This record gives sequence, structure tokens and C-alpha cells, in this order.
Amino acid sequence: MSAKTDHPSSPRPRNASSLPRRPLGTQFLHKMLLPLLIAFLVASASGVLISQMIIHNEVEARRQMIMGAHAQSLAVSLRDCDSAAVARTFEIMTNQSRIAGIAVNSSCAGSPTLFGATPDSSAGPENYFARDVVYIDHQTEETTIGSLEVEFESLFLWGAVASLLWRYMMMCALMIMVMMAGALMAFRQIVSTPVGRFRNAVSRQIGNEVAAPLSDYSRNDEFGDLVDVYSSLMEELATVIDKLRSNEKALMQVVRVEPLTGLGNRIVLEEELSFAVALALLEDSEGYLLLIDLDDFKIINDTYGHNAGDFVLQEVARRLRAATRATDTVARLGGDEFAVVLEGKALSKAIPELVQTLVGLICAPIEYEGSTLRVGASIGTARFPADGSTIKALLAHADRAMYATKQKRR
Repeated sequence: MSAKTDHPSSPRPRNASSLPRRPLGTQFLHKMLLPLLIAFLVASASGVLISQMIIHNEVEARRQMIMGAHAQSLAVSLRDCDSAAVARTFEIMTNQSRIAGIAVNSSCAGSPTLFGATPDSSAGPENYFARDVVYIDHQTEETTIGSLEVEFESLFLWGAVASLLWRYMMMCALMIMVMMAGALMAFRQIVSTPVGRFRNAVSRQIGNEVAAPLSDYSRNDEFGDLVDVYSSLMEELATVIDKLRSNEKALMQVVRVEPLTGLGNRIVLEEELSFAVALALLEDSEGYLLLIDLDDFKIINDTYGHNAGDFVLQEVARRLRAATRATDTVARLGGDEFAVVLEGKALSKAIPELVQTLVGLICAPIEYEGSTLRVGASIGTARFPADGSTIKALLAHADRAMYATKQKRR
């Protein structure tokens, strides 16, 4: 006994027609959209940070420049203890920048000169600045005559950053739209259009219509590889189909033809008899089935051997074909039995004469290797549709008639 082998059950394939239709272009855009959005968000966040740093540095540099310029302008006023000039300098500074408070320490007054709120040193390095006021005389000697403290208002960078970010986002969005449109056009040119042409060509070939040869789709890429594989597959499939058709013809020849005599076998007899009966019923005509059995055939086999018997059967088949029309069917049922199907109107008068002719031809001497062989013939007839409209009924009627004839001969 052979051991039973258990094979793992394979999953059932999905029915592709039940899935929603998703064109390749749509899938391509969906797959491409998420990476582009991530890249856009990363670029936007990086732009915000970079913009904030740039603006912060610009503001700080501008404030340092303001501090230097006004510390220099205050040097002369503090040397001369000109409070009015100091006040004008303070006013100019506040008009140029957003300043919360200014304080000047000098020897001109016992307490610091204030303008606005007192500068808060805890405001942070980006808002609080302090600088010495240095006077340079005509001999380029430097003398520190006081100090300047300034507290600027807190930086509000998000407005500038938001404005810059808005322009940056608009530019990125436009770039993404252009990139996606270009990618979609390229995808259609490279993939969608060739796939559509390929699908149409294949559908025309499957429909047995005249189609452009697939050699026109010459492409040195993955799609070209697909076309080459399909062409090779079609060539191999055509070869297999030709072989199958040849095998089918050979098989039908074996199944339908009796190999010794070349006559049709029982399958052919049943097909032709069924068709003849149906036609007779349709056209209100008639036909005959002749069932032929050879007499004394066993004596030839026993006396001269089976080769002689085969020769006799072949000769009888040749004589039956010669005595019947091309439209009649002659078949060998097996052993020494033959059958003939005759179609046509007004055959009833010609049948007795035809039966006698067939008996005479079969009983005629047969020369075989220097010997003369003889067989007899018993023929039973069945008329359709009078004697039956089915194959079984007609064969049974003809068989009874044949055995009745055989009994009379004996």
C-alpha cells in the first residue's frame, strides 16, 4: 500500500472582479501623496525653525547697532551734562525701536537718568542690553563717562515667521502640484498607455480578430519583458493547442473507426442511425437498417487461421462499400457482424433486390494465398420509423429478422 500524503490546503484565490476598480494612475498618486506630504511637513517645520533663527539674529544685530550708535551720540551730551540733548537722544531711540525703558548713569546727576520704565536686567539677553558710554577727545583718548542700559520690548517673531511660512507653504504646495501632475503624465506615458494598448491587443487576439502584432510593442524595460513573456506564452500555447487538436483528431479516428476494415464502428452506426431516424420523422420519409452476419466464418478461422479470417472481413467490407451509395453508412459491429444504414424515399421496392445483391457479393469466392474461401450471409432488415424510432428498437428488430433468415437457411 502506498502511504497517503497530506498536502497543506492552499488558500482560496480572491475573485479579482469583486474588488473595487483602482486604476494604476490613482494607486500611483495615492502611494506618492503620503511621502510628499511628510516631506512637505518636515520642510515646513525646518523652514519655521530656520526663519525664527534668522529673524532673531537680524533683530539682535539691529539692536546692537542701535545701542552703539546712540551710546556714541550720548557721549558729548553726557560730557557737557546737557540733559535736554540726552532727552532728545532718548526720544529718537524710542521712535526707531520698540523700547520699554532707558537708563543712563553718569556723573552729571546723583541718580540715573530714566526714560520710560527702569530697564530690567532679568528680561534676558535678547531684550536687555548694557553698554559703556565712551568719550573720545581730539587726541583719541578714550574716557568712560557713563553707561547706557536699554530694555527692548519682547520680540514677537511669530508674525514675521507666519508671513514667511505662508509664502513658503504656497510655494511648496505649488511645487507638489507640479510634481504630481508631471509624475502622473510620465506615469501615463510610460505605464498606462502601453498597458492599455497591450490589453486591447490581447483582447482582440482572444476574440480571434485581426490584431496588431505584439512585436510592435518593442520596449527595453519591464513592460517589454512582460510583452516578451506573453508572446512566448502565446507561441507555446498555440503549439500546445495544435498538438491537442492533432491528438483529438487521432483519438477520434481511433474511437470511431474500426482498425481492421476501416469502417465506422458501433459509435458511428448509432450516430448516423439516430440522425437518419430524426430526419425521417421530420421529412416524413423512411430508411432501412440492414444487419449482416457472416455464415461459416468460424470454419475459415479454424481451418486457415486468423490471418485468413481478417482478410475475409476486409474483403467483405470492401464489397459492401462498393455496393452501397456514398451517402449510406457501412459499419462493423464486431466479430463477423456488419450493419448498413440506408436513407431515402421509396426504398421498400429496392430493398429486396439490394439484399440479394449484397448476399451474392458476400457469398462470391475469395482468393487467399492459393485457396478459395467462401462465406455466407444472413441479413435482417428494420424499417424506420415504422419498425421503431430508437436505436435499441431498430437493432432488436433487425436482429430478430436476421436470426429468422439464418434459421431458414439452415
